[in-house]
Amino acid sequence: MVRRILKDSQWRRIEGLLPGKKGDVGVTAKDNRLFVEAVLWIARTGSPWRDLPEEYGHWHRVYVRYNRWSHKGVWEKIFKELSKEADFEYVMIDGSIVRVHQHGAAEKVQQGEQAQGKSVGGLSTKIHAAVDALGNPIKFILTRGQDSEVKQAKALIEDFDMDYLLADKGYDSDNLLQLVEDSGAIAVIPLKKQN
Repeated sequence: MVRRILKDSQWRRIEGLLPGKKGDVGVTAKDNRLFVEAVLWIARTGSPWRDLPEEYGHWHRVYVRYNRWSHKGVWEKIFKELSKEADFEYVMIDGSIVRVHQHGAAEKVQQGEQAQGKSVGGLSTKIHAAVDALGNPIKFILTRGQDSEVKQAKALIEDFDMDYLLADKGYDSDNLLQLVEDSGAIAVIPLKKQN
């Protein structure tokens, strides 16, 4: 028996966004929910696609469908729908670097498109994320590993009507502080050390 990750209420919110429903052009999907559950299983466990349990379907077909949905922007639509009811009392932002595996590296000409860049630790990608007061992700931006966190702050928070912005000292910038103040929010950002 397949262990469900999605709640029924969450499923009802996203099922209309998914391709393959009746009325769509092309083949009608056999079980979109099982497929989404398979992708969530991979994300939750961090397992390779080949280790996907058989009850979710053949791993390669699941991967191909996942990849197709990625290129069509389906996952982004799902993310936006599920993050609509965020708690904007506090918005927290931060960035984190992820090293690119040697076999996942794009060709030099495509590295910018793939959000990959050279930094001290090698080829890497930086994830800039905003989460709501409950810690639920509400927006993220991928850039090259060497890109500054504070330069992405405006894009991360521009659509939010928040009460407070929480960030680490890497975001201590006069421009960002003024932007937050102009929006009517309060910035909770420690000062950088002064020499």
